[in-house]
Amino acid sequence: MNSQSPHSGVSAHFPREMRRAKAISLSLALVAISAISDIAQAVTMPSQMIVRMGRGSNIGNVLEGTGFPTIPSYYFDDLQTMGYTSVRLPVGWSAHASTTAPYTIDPNWLSNVKSSVDTALAHGFVTVINAHRETLNGTNYNTEITRFQAIWTQIASYFQSEPEDLVFEIFNEPNPDSGWSSAQVNDLNSRILSIIRATNPTRIVKLAVPTWNRFDSLHLLTPPSDPYLLAEVHYYDPGSFVFNDSASGTVFWGSASDKATVASNFATMVTWSKQSHIPVIVGEFGAENPHADRSSLLQYYATVAQDAIGSGLAFTVWDDGGWFKILNRNGSHTWDTGLLASVMTPSSLLHFETESLSVAAQTSGITERVGTDVRFSGSAGTFLDSTAANQFVTYTVPNIAAGTYDVRVGMKKLNTRGMWQLAISRMDSQNSPTNLGSPVDEYASVETFAEVDMGNWSPGSTSDKAFKFTVTGKNASSTGYSLSFDYIRLIPQ
Repeated sequence: MNSQSPHSGVSAHFPREMRRAKAISLSLALVAISAISDIAQAVTMPSQMIVRMGRGSNIGNVLEGTGFPTIPSYYFDDLQTMGYTSVRLPVGWSAHASTTAPYTIDPNWLSNVKSSVDTALAHGFVTVINAHRETLNGTNYNTEITRFQAIWTQIASYFQSEPEDLVFEIFNEPNPDSGWSSAQVNDLNSRILSIIRATNPTRIVKLAVPTWNRFDSLHLLTPPSDPYLLAEVHYYDPGSFVFNDSASGTVFWGSASDKATVASNFATMVTWSKQSHIPVIVGEFGAENPHADRSSLLQYYATVAQDAIGSGLAFTVWDDGGWFKILNRNGSHTWDTGLLASVMTPSSLLHFETESLSVAAQTSGITERVGTDVRFSGSAGTFLDSTAANQFVTYTVPNIAAGTYDVRVGMKKLNTRGMWQLAISRMDSQNSPTNLGSPVDEYASVETFAEVDMGNWSPGSTSDKAFKFTVTGKNASSTGYSLSFDYIRLIPQ
């Protein structure tokens, strides 16, 4: 074989300048290829975005309404303080778009939504906007889809320059009650995704899931072939607990069977995700607060949040400022600390609202009552109207497992408050409780909400426990012996 190619040595006959030009062109080409490679590597993939989204919150019942509602900037300040890493902004578009071609969205509405998006992004949140409460449904699908496509064409174009931390969600809760079929939902996803990709080729998009975005409808989804997708699931199970009303009375949740069902349901989501190569996010979950047993409610939020994160999913808890409220939307920069703790650190604490605990015993001369205040966890707490030292109230704290716990007590301090000592025992040995920590002074010259760390406690067996609060005296500056409690929190060690 000839060791020299027919073309080897051709370069020797090229002028020096031409060889130099070719070298420069080749170098520039390599730089361009490298730059393109770097850009491709910089794009966050859905599996990475799920981790970054982590624990998030909805800001519901604002931008999906009529008129020109706005989200106050302090909402984002508070959500950031609360520890969330993502927000979902439900947005209504149909009410702000023309009903005739070309179906133009009011530019003032686009600007209004963008203001909230930019504020959320500036706070470091992965931010989701969707199409919520739209006029499109399964019954009018064939006639209304053209308008909805035009709406999404404008949304995608308007927000195309936003950073990748802005995520699009195609449609909220298509459901049979509105005439939606699975075939229509799959067609909708395909149509809208094609529109988005024309201007946002790598933006992460959440697909709508048939039948209210339910987890057990994931198998009805036919995902388009696209590497930048998430599946949006809403978790409101069981309906008998989540959607209770005043007529149904107090509803309870939290048995071993209840929690096992949640684990099984999340295993279903994980299996689908692995088979489809599409991460799942729980875009909504929660329960109607006023009519649920408080302890059950805290356990429900904690279990769903923990199972979501533990399964490698992300979530945005439903917070609508009403029956599903966590953040107090009144500018007080307060929130339901019990629900927030359940959502943010569900695996590391047990939280008991004192107003939900049973009084096991109390001395004469002291009155235990429930009072309301939006700054209390759950907007309520207990007041012990005491008149002298050595008066006490004992609460039953149910079903505490053996182990070691850091015990913390939330309280409302004031200039009429006394001092107290906590002692704990099994319910069958209330007469010989063991003191935990030092006496606590609830006196403050101005009203103050505080949490005191009583130290570690190690029950030896699983049972109901007696938490006894005894008035030990009062600060010299105090005008009374009364006490006020918000919650008892046990953090496993």
